[in-house]
Amino acid sequence: MASSGAHDALQAITRLRPFFLNRGREMSPSRPNVSLLQVFLDDIKLGGLETLQGIPIESIKSIKYLTSSEATLRWGTNHTGGVILLSTK
Repeated sequence: MASSGAHDALQAITRLRPFFLNRGREMSPSRPNVSLLQVFLDDIKLGGLETLQGIPIESIKSIKYLTSSEATLRWGTNHTGGVILLSTK
């Protein structure tokens, strides 16, 4: 991931896996750009997409997208937009 030229997790995802960001978009015509994605770091909930900017790329081992169903099985309900799961080194 460091070879992507990204400095943080959001830059890496935007450059390498932009479809992760589109999966969690709310489909309501009144709020088309609201993201329902949640971010987890090492199985701990951090918050929304803005939290990705504070995670340096050097500390990341892997980035995965989990669907709403997968996230619900792992952590329970309220993961409508899915989850971006990051693991650190």
